[in-house]
Amino acid sequence: MLTYRNIKLICSYIFNLNIKSQVGSLPKILKQIRTFNKLTQLELSEKLNISRSYISQIEKGIKNPTNETLQKYSEVFDIPLSVIYLFAENLDNKGFKNKAKKLLTKSSLNLLDWISK
Repeated sequence: MLTYRNIKLICSYIFNLNIKSQVGSLPKILKQIRTFNKLTQLELSEKLNISRSYISQIEKGIKNPTNETLQKYSEVFDIPLSVIYLFAENLDNKGFKNKAKKLLTKSSLNLLDWISK
């Protein structure tokens, strides 16, 4: 379900051009989801029922999250797992970013127009 919160989250990913390159994009996406929602690793660990150190290792790319952990992220943050994977796969793809920016800009303008009526 695409909610206002999810749209804001997606926009923050796409418009954040200051992301430093690192191996694998999934750790970056998971960290951005957590920080966007203003949660500490400890707070998230309590919500996911996993250790804070495991979250730290995932975000640093030391360990890979299990499918179960990714499903918990999806449920806690109300973001479809497919969206998490989509952004993890395309985070460093400039063509994807440019297309997404154009689409979001157009959609945002349409939304603002709809709200103002």
